Amino acid sequence: MRGEPRADVVRFCGRNEVNPALSFADASDPERFQELLAARFGPGDPAEDAAFVYPIRDLATDACFEAYVSSDGPSYGGGADCYEDVEAGNLELKTNVIEALRDFDAWLESS
Repeated sequence: MRGEPRADVVRFCGRNEVNPALSFADASDPERFQELLAARFGPGDPAEDAAFVYPIRDLATDACFEAYVSSDGPSYGGGADCYEDVEAGNLELKTNVIEALRDFDAWLESS
């Protein structure tokens, strides 16, 4: 499901880290990523530091994240609430966020 844009987004990872089954060429191809997203959601939202952004809310896990292309290539990012405990310095992604990213990217590839 398409979510609401967020102002506090930081990069989590690239597609190659979420979906190791992808070739490096496919995981790092910005046009391919944009085409897959546009086929599912229509045009992306404009963004200051990215070519486009798709805010996503995973209904199964309730994880919110963004899919976008920036100078780092096709990426996923999100807010502080996606990490275990930012205040305590635990910057590991929550399990539900990792699962949502993996499932989402696999779903994109299945189109």
